Amino acid sequence: MRRHLLLLLAVLALLAGACGTDEAADGVDERPDAQAAPDPDEAGADAAATLAAASRATADAGSAAMWTELRIDGMPGPDGQPQTVAMVSEGVFDFDAERGHMTMDMSELFTGLPDFDPADAAMEVINDGMVMWMRAPLFTEMLGVPTPWLRMDLDELARQEAGVDLGELQQLSQQSDPTQFLAFLQGATDDVTALGEEDVRGVTTVRYDATVDVRRVYEDADLIRDREPFEAFIAELGVTTMEVSVWIDGDGLVRRQQFDLPMPDLPTGATATMTIELFDYGIDVDVTPPPDDQVTDLIELMASLEQ
Repeated sequence: MRRHLLLLLAVLALLAGACGTDEAADGVDERPDAQAAPDPDEAGADAAATLAAASRATADAGSAAMWTELRIDGMPGPDGQPQTVAMVSEGVFDFDAERGHMTMDMSELFTGLPDFDPADAAMEVINDGMVMWMRAPLFTEMLGVPTPWLRMDLDELARQEAGVDLGELQQLSQQSDPTQFLAFLQGATDDVTALGEEDVRGVTTVRYDATVDVRRVYEDADLIRDREPFEAFIAELGVTTMEVSVWIDGDGLVRRQQFDLPMPDLPTGATATMTIELFDYGIDVDVTPPPDDQVTDLIELMASLEQ
């Protein structure tokens, strides 16, 4: 039972993908210093250098609001026919403090279930370093959690769960941090093409399509916070290259990043695409954990399940 609980929580938090809150999810970035977009005609090594520089500049921006979509095409529906489901999250993240707060809508994943209330498929996640607080009514009720929130200290779990592989859980703190997805841009090969100007939330950008060498990401990227779980994440992808699209503004900041996300556990023929949009750079990030009387600690929950 305990192993199943850990696996379920790992999957749930992985689906979150990124951290933040919906406070700044709507509207256009109104930074006054937006300028003309980068050279829309560059390609090859010059374009690859632009992507690498943009990843570092974005991480150095300190914080941003975020919108993400994990879209799965070919997922079997209630009638057995393939369908498209999307899980959307929005929020803010402090890159330097590794803190964020996000909300997520997973209702499309469970459409068709009897007596399903879409409100139960809402998820809220607060991150503070390696500690996560998760509120997801559908799953906390399923697991018998007596409070609205579940707390996970990933470092403490790693220390106490001898014999249990917590690799996926340890990766969550990185996958919830947008700078870790930016690290993939540092592995761009010379196979990069600028496709011209496009607007992203009212900001002029240049779109680049690039092939990323995932091994180069691990070996060379300086944005990776913890290389061991990041390498495990790359190994799970099961690919040596990835196709990435990125939209960069006139300040050299990433506004949108999109890529196919290899997920070996998906049904045959299903594909997953991740889209991340960043805006409102420099936004204040106020992360307040829920009150103690509204929280159940995961380690304590697992101990109670063993009794």
